[in-house]
Amino acid sequence: MSGDFPSYQTSAQVAASFDSMIQQGQRLEYRGFKNPNDEYLLPVLPTNTHGLVNAQYWVPWPTKVISAILSHIDWTIGNGFAEFPFFSDMGHGHFYLPQEKIHLLPSPQLNALERWRLILNDPELMILYHVREKYDYRPWSAVPHGAPHATPQTEPEIDDPQISFWRLHRNIFASMNSSKNIQVIAGPGGEANTASRILGYGAVATVHFSMAKNGCIPFMYKNRINHLDFSLQGLSVKNIPYNPQSGPK
Repeated sequence: MSGDFPSYQTSAQVAASFDSMIQQGQRLEYRGFKNPNDEYLLPVLPTNTHGLVNAQYWVPWPTKVISAILSHIDWTIGNGFAEFPFFSDMGHGHFYLPQEKIHLLPSPQLNALERWRLILNDPELMILYHVREKYDYRPWSAVPHGAPHATPQTEPEIDDPQISFWRLHRNIFASMNSSKNIQVIAGPGGEANTASRILGYGAVATVHFSMAKNGCIPFMYKNRINHLDFSLQGLSVKNIPYNPQSGPK
């Protein structure tokens, strides 16, 4: 998986990787598909306590959830915080719920379908995107561990203002029920400045998405209709045939 999205890339390398992936027709493994009823389904492969896959389930994804993610991508790229809809830049999000609701969710081992139904239909569901995920920030990691959240006032002086801008706008926190409720939140500083702790909320799941030549969900990108794939199972991209009823061949 990691070979598909190497770390410490320059902007030019990310762009070249994105173009190559699109041209080769690579798509996420275990991606969703639309059934004859025009419902979008995503496969979930719950594991037991030993890490072994129990069974494969298909989770229906509400249209409002997909529409919200598409609007978040459009807003983030439109504001210059990201550029490419795939994992090396903007290609995943972490779902968050209020802390007091998390203990009410069934475990994924016991009831994966019900857990996902509750998550996706919760009116307080939020999502945290980490953008510019695989960019090289190493020359600008001078914020000491344990320092206050990075801000334009606390950041060390940076030679490249573009890199500074990207680092300070890596964490996008948004509502799944209102595209207007979206904001950049502060990170903890350090090399990657990646936020994970959100006051009053806890992470409950992750979704991956990636643009693909033959992707399932249409969306506008750079004034053209393109397509995205979604997956709950990981980051690997392949240019191999795929049967959604039985998985990759």
